[in-house]
Amino acid sequence: MHYSYLNSSYNMDVIKDWEKGGCIASVNRNLGYRLVMRELDYPETLIKEKPFHIKLTLENVGFASPYNPRNLWIVLRNQKDNKEYFIQCKADVQKWFTGKIACNENVTIPSTIPAGKYELFLNLPDKYESLSKRAEYSIRLANDNTWEEKTGYNKLNAFVTVK
Repeated sequence: MHYSYLNSSYNMDVIKDWEKGGCIASVNRNLGYRLVMRELDYPETLIKEKPFHIKLTLENVGFASPYNPRNLWIVLRNQKDNKEYFIQCKADVQKWFTGKIACNENVTIPSTIPAGKYELFLNLPDKYESLSKRAEYSIRLANDNTWEEKTGYNKLNAFVTVK
């Protein structure tokens, strides 16, 4: 039903029915969106200025899609100096409705990214500049041990070599 407007003040009769029916825990857990990374397909070697394909398979196990517009970024963090490079994707995160999500992106590594080994992250920050660098406004995937609290990035547990 793609619920976006329900909250604890919604309609107390409905909420009481959910409590009596034993489903309030499920409603609380799945209200809104709940994005789970299921699979990642990517090349382990990337060539500067050449496009590459990355496929993210996610699942929204929540009842709604993300409400506000936001960008999807692939973050490459250099393993030597921790410098980060950002590649914007074209995905429309607001259309990540309940169910399986296949996010296919063709992106190019800019020539400004130095050759080396990089860890990959996903960043789903708030659209507004004033909030985009604040981790608490980024979307956190529901997977265990992927969230970086300081940055708001989601670890993909993936590494690439840029040549």
